[in-house]
Amino acid sequence: MLSEEKKMKKLIVLLAMFAGLFFAPTNTHANEMYRVYNPNSGEHFYTGDLNEVHDLVAGNNWIFEGTGWIAPNHSNFPVYRLYNENAGDHHYTMSRYEKDSLVNAGWKDEGIGWYSADISKYPVHRQYNPNAKVGTHNFTVNLNEHKSLVANGWRAEGTGWYAQSPNLKPTLTFLNLEGKEINSYKVKVGDYFHFFGTFTGADYPYYNAVDRGLGDATFSDNTVVCWATDVYDYSKTPLMFYVLTNPTIFQTKNLYANKVGTCIVTLKAPNGAKNQISVIVTDK
Repeated sequence: MLSEEKKMKKLIVLLAMFAGLFFAPTNTHANEMYRVYNPNSGEHFYTGDLNEVHDLVAGNNWIFEGTGWIAPNHSNFPVYRLYNENAGDHHYTMSRYEKDSLVNAGWKDEGIGWYSADISKYPVHRQYNPNAKVGTHNFTVNLNEHKSLVANGWRAEGTGWYAQSPNLKPTLTFLNLEGKEINSYKVKVGDYFHFFGTFTGADYPYYNAVDRGLGDATFSDNTVVCWATDVYDYSKTPLMFYVLTNPTIFQTKNLYANKVGTCIVTLKAPNGAKNQISVIVTDK
């Protein structure tokens, strides 16, 4: 029989594989466009490939900024991706004329990066920094970000393309040691235990080892279940994050079953994803 710790480690590996950390993403993730930032060059990089995200963040000190927007899996409007090998900069455009002009000027054509939505409900705004040599363009669905950059000297260049939607509604899922979704959990009085699972969604940064322990948790009856505060007040930092994936894998700090009864635990991830689980505490 595997110990709980070994089962948990096995599950983390399986979840990471499922989420796309070790294998190329499938079409289920193709429409979620990720945004990565290089603090040294100032470049924003956009991709639907989590392998590219992982390589940049893990090996090159880029910062994962979450999901920029949601793109359709396919449409009649491709967005071309180009790379300047001399400057180390990427550019993205729907314009075939602009693409061909850049290729003629020495840029490398990297094919279709993703697709624009057919309808113009959610514009992805394009800005240009005339003072920068690398990272000269920024693309965002966030109108406040767009206005802030323009107010700080960037040039508004209209709409780069259109998103299918601005982001995905975040979700949080509790899992058992077999990787199956659960909504209730049984423990005995005096037991120490914890929850783990995944959360998804847009607009959350990657929390590294230094930032672990964020999130929020509440209890319907903390006389039944509470944090194991004999060592540390976990209520301030209830969540730990394991690997850069989407969904992100989490584990709570230790909880304690204080007395017989039922307690509803509400867990909230840093990006707003929230869910409840019923903890049933029985007598020894």
